[in-house]
Amino acid sequence: MRRVLSFFREIDRTSRAVRRDGFDRARSVAFVLAFIASPFVVWEMQERVVVRERQDLMFIRVFRMSESGEVKAQRVDADDLNGPWAVFMPMAEVTLVERSEWRGWPLTTAHTFEPTELDVRLVAGCPPQELGQVKLAASRLVERSGLSSAAAVSQTHVAAWIFSAGIWWMLLSLAAAMVLVPIKLVVTLSRRTRNAVRQSRIDRCHCPNCDYDAKQSILMGRCPECGSELYERPDRS
Repeated sequence: MRRVLSFFREIDRTSRAVRRDGFDRARSVAFVLAFIASPFVVWEMQERVVVRERQDLMFIRVFRMSESGEVKAQRVDADDLNGPWAVFMPMAEVTLVERSEWRGWPLTTAHTFEPTELDVRLVAGCPPQELGQVKLAASRLVERSGLSSAAAVSQTHVAAWIFSAGIWWMLLSLAAAMVLVPIKLVVTLSRRTRNAVRQSRIDRCHCPNCDYDAKQSILMGRCPECGSELYERPDRS
């Protein structure tokens, strides 16, 4: 244990101190704030970015028997919808539809399946009063197929939540860096330019503030023009 503590003390003694300026502290604060804000951004994107889809699960034709007058429903394939009817008294074409919503960006964090519904299209010549019998016949066929659902089903993807929060954390941190780095570059160049100008004036025995020729006043310590402190060149005797 003593050797470990001695090892760390030696590291502290020989390590060079890292100087941190205001921009470094601002970047650290922005990094922490981005970490705190990223879950809220994911939640907001889940509410704003919504992709809705429709899936046709079943195609049904509803018709009335010409002999008995009974209303029946028959399942057909999608390719047969444009084909002729096999009965004499067609009533409606019904589609069993399932709608879903995908939420979130850049990853889908929530997925909702809405209850299935019947999309009814009455054929020409079928009176609107027959709509109730059409839906009843189609619903019975759907129940027998096992494809109907009466309640919405929601799924939350925890892994997508975590990865989306990490992505937004990096994006927000990068945005803060893109704002701070140009400002830091401008400030650094401005300081170095100002220091170079002041040093050039000092080398010429001029006032570093107003560039007054202070060769005759250098021993007085103050510029007679602006009152700034004068600096004597190191090689000046």
